[in-house]
Amino acid sequence: YNAQPVYAQLTGLFPNMFYYYRLNASTGAGVTTGNMQQLYTADCEIPNCSFEQWDSILIPQPAGWNRLGLLRRVTSYNGSYAVEMYGDSLNSNDYGGAIITGFSNGNGIGGGVPFAARPDSIIFHARYDIASGDSAFMVFFFKKNGAFIDTSFVYISGNTSGNWVTLELPITY
Repeated sequence: YNAQPVYAQLTGLFPNMFYYYRLNASTGAGVTTGNMQQLYTADCEIPNCSFEQWDSILIPQPAGWNRLGLLRRVTSYNGSYAVEMYGDSLNSNDYGGAIITGFSNGNGIGGGVPFAARPDSIIFHARYDIASGDSAFMVFFFKKNGAFIDTSFVYISGNTSGNWVTLELPITY
């Protein structure tokens, strides 16, 4: 077994699309077929990570994402789009909003986005104004073959005075 790197230049791919491929190796001993792999053509591995595309069939939400609670599209730190999640101050049972790349049902969280590598952090821009004595949280679930390998909770409080800040959240496995 003598592993050799393989390189290919792909052209004509469309942005924000999933492409699937596999490699076949042919030697004197026969043909070996590799596992199916996935390629996503965007600036990041998460589809629609800049929230440029929105579905508005029933309730507006970022394309490729699912929503829980209240949210709306706003201008981001760089002039593109961001998601604002907010609560209804008139409804005491309202706990704000959430967006997920998978789905949530009575049995938990499922689906999501496969990563080609093992990320060590999540970096994003945020702007928030959280009432004194209150807090918000973000939760990230990472699975491998359907089993949870990391669940990270990050609590946020205070406000950014209307300014966008860059947050880098470490991922521990």
